[in-house]
Amino acid sequence: MNESPPPSEFALRQDLAWSAGVWFAERTDSTNAEALRHPAQELQPGTVFWGLHQSAGRGRLGRRWEDVPGKALTFSLVFPQVADVERLHWLHLAAGCAVAEAAESLRAAAGGGDAATRLGLKWPNDVVEVDEAAPAGYRKFAGILTEVQSEPGGGAEGQRAAVGIGINVNQREADFPAELRGNATSLASLTGREFELRDVLEEVLAGIGRRQRMIEAGDVDEVRAELARRDVLRGATVEVQLPTGAKLTGRAAGLDARARLQVHTATKEHYHLESGEVVHLRPHRD
Repeated sequence: MNESPPPSEFALRQDLAWSAGVWFAERTDSTNAEALRHPAQELQPGTVFWGLHQSAGRGRLGRRWEDVPGKALTFSLVFPQVADVERLHWLHLAAGCAVAEAAESLRAAAGGGDAATRLGLKWPNDVVEVDEAAPAGYRKFAGILTEVQSEPGGGAEGQRAAVGIGINVNQREADFPAELRGNATSLASLTGREFELRDVLEEVLAGIGRRQRMIEAGDVDEVRAELARRDVLRGATVEVQLPTGAKLTGRAAGLDARARLQVHTATKEHYHLESGEVVHLRPHRD
């Protein structure tokens, strides 16, 4: 149950008119939960719910998203009527690309950090800095969680979707839980400076908007090419935990035309995975 005050509304900068504005709350249980329970008559596609602190932030597979009040950016984009789930899947992945691009732009503007450090995506929802010194071979600084719920009345467009995005912005190493240190990073660590959360929000939304227009027009080629460039799994040996609980081990071979992860096993079997969790990663080395 959410015991926080109701969110208040404010406008975004003019070039972000594709979004229907922002509902802001100092504290909420979860921005995705807020987006999914908000009165339907007040929603338009692209409405943003931003919570300065989440008391019950959610990650994939029921995990908790940890944030430090005022240091992480946590928000959700809501789409009240979803008729094409495949487009939603592309948008989920494109959001990760937008976060990586925004981080690169902010790093360049700040003039700090290592511009040669690769920022990429770990399917299906992590945005990471590639770092071979890290225990996992990368450090995560953002995550995407898309949730869909049925709306009263059902039908082809009777689903509401929330695309939740959490970005570590101004945290330092000591701000992360002990179990995450070494495998987590933030924009501040990547760039050497801190940022206003609203500036980061607007930078990310600008990137999502550009990609959303292409996806809505049925043109996913550019998004797919960007995903291929940013894919940190391609060529790696992975172990994927499937929704059934079974595990699959093989070589990651990139995303197919429907944004599914391709995995080739040692027994020459080829899999196209719509969902799952990469629980082990052994990087490919030339």
